[in-house]
Amino acid sequence: MRKGVLAAAVVCALAAGLAGCSGGSGGGSAGPGGGLPLGLDGTPPAGAPEEGDGGGGPAGLPEGWTGGTALADRTPARIAEEMTEAMDGLRSLRIEGRFTEDGEVMGIDMALTDDGRCTGSMTMGGGTAEIVGTDDRMYMRGDERFWRSQSGGAPEDATAVDILKDRWIDAGERGSDDDFEGFCDLDSLMGAMGEPDASRTTKGELTRVAGREAVPLVERDGTETTTGYVANDADRPYLLRVEVEGGTEPGVMDFTDHDGEVEIKEPDPSEVLDLDDVGGRGPTEDV
Repeated sequence: MRKGVLAAAVVCALAAGLAGCSGGSGGGSAGPGGGLPLGLDGTPPAGAPEEGDGGGGPAGLPEGWTGGTALADRTPARIAEEMTEAMDGLRSLRIEGRFTEDGEVMGIDMALTDDGRCTGSMTMGGGTAEIVGTDDRMYMRGDERFWRSQSGGAPEDATAVDILKDRWIDAGERGSDDDFEGFCDLDSLMGAMGEPDASRTTKGELTRVAGREAVPLVERDGTETTTGYVANDADRPYLLRVEVEGGTEPGVMDFTDHDGEVEIKEPDPSEVLDLDDVGGRGPTEDV
């Protein structure tokens, strides 16, 4: 998970079309607490077996054998490889947490599918915007604080905020705006995350994330430390959490509901504001 994984992969892959990767102050989401767990010093768990160059299973079993083998017994490179393969094969995923971009804290809580649909919300500037992506269209609804954080403060911006706040907006037909389309692209997100740099990655002590045993992969780059927590499950070595400490882009992101059911509820057409219609109105006309 290379430098800037949270901001680059989440802000720009998910939020570029929504707000141009800009945000106001404040506005964290319901993510977990920050900071790295104690004991992540890059050493293997006490009593862990010696690791060979190829990883593989316990002594006496064929290399590559996975049946019942704890993931923690393998090399960091092997764990990262299996995690990446498992995540690439997902049909759906929920992402929840907070991160920093250009010194501003943002939050996200989104469920995405591999066919480009999504539902959830993000926080910027202390406000919240809901997002829904269906098979055909994209919609969003921001509260007043969200829109004010995105405005320039001019009188016409204040008028726009009054029109847009708490209203569902038809953001266009799918495929009509490549940037906004990326907001729901699970495959692009997974691709943007990449794999840890084997030359800088070590394996931390076994820990627990949301009640699940996890193997920390710790990557240090200057003042920044990125830790990816991989489920200690040879059959489903899913990424459970990414934490970035230090540097300029700290944050924490939880990955849950792997291959879970995602219910997409499209806004009622009567509640949706068409921006093309708004563009033809005068500044004082009712919407």
